Amino acid sequence: MLAENWDAPIVLTTNVQLLESLFSNRPSTCRKLHNLAHSVILFDEAQSLPQHLAVPTLAALSHLSSAYCSTIVFATATQPAFGSLDEAVKKSADGGWQPREIVPGHSGLFDSLKRVTVHWPNKDVKTTWTELATEVCKNNQALVVVNLKRHAKSLVESVKSLIHADQSDNNNLFYLSTNLCAEHRQLVMKKVRSQITKGLPCRLVSTQCVEAGVDIDFPVVYRA
Repeated sequence: MLAENWDAPIVLTTNVQLLESLFSNRPSTCRKLHNLAHSVILFDEAQSLPQHLAVPTLAALSHLSSAYCSTIVFATATQPAFGSLDEAVKKSADGGWQPREIVPGHSGLFDSLKRVTVHWPNKDVKTTWTELATEVCKNNQALVVVNLKRHAKSLVESVKSLIHADQSDNNNLFYLSTNLCAEHRQLVMKKVRSQITKGLPCRLVSTQCVEAGVDIDFPVVYRA
């Protein structure tokens, strides 16, 4: 009953469950809504909110904040530009959407914890797979993240063509995508972590699956 009615002081749920409760017209789903008044609603990874649901969701949350004294907190390292939707939200909620930072001077916190240097390539110059493969081979340890599986396969083949003469280097090239089953991906990550820990050569070509909660550090990372 606590899970169904949200009568507990702290409730852990999903975005789907919350949104279904906000927009449903079924009594069994709406019975918990009164517990959102005077509450703190924390969204983790707020940037994952689907774009087509952003305006109605923000309007509902804005109404909860202004009419029911709820506090809405978006926790994310990549804060989406929801503030730009203020006028669209105002069409459904008078309060609009005007978020503010909880911690002032957050840019200073990022500077004090800065561990990486980002180099932006010339956007007018396209890099071929062969050129990227050459750059990757210059590094003892490197990670490349691309958006498509076929791009990952193309890059792997390009790197292989450059290091095919050295079988030991070939054994230190790894590929990761959801084309591999979960157990296989875990095995690849285990080998990669072992190589990195030992300071051995390790070049990993991956799709975005490596960005989903995977804890791994490379000295050099290329991102498509």
